[in-house]
Amino acid sequence: MRSRIVHQLIAEEIRRVIADAIETQECLAIGRRASLIERAYPNSGLSSDDICDEILAAAISARVPVEMSKPKTKSLV
Repeated sequence: MRSRIVHQLIAEEIRRVIADAIETQECLAIGRRASLIERAYPNSGLSSDDICDEILAAAISARVPVEMSKPKTKSLV
């Protein structure tokens, strides 16, 4: 149950990101946004790649220009 609520919150956050990009007419940096969302919901069970895919699908649907970038991850070195 908790996981479903967290996933709904992430979906709402993605909708806000897309709405903001539409309003500001900015090119959306997917990797950066995915990293921010992942840090906000660290135990969601979704990887940055999963979140990137969701943002990309929403951006394409809304015709928002995107910058394809990998999310920054912490280096083990």
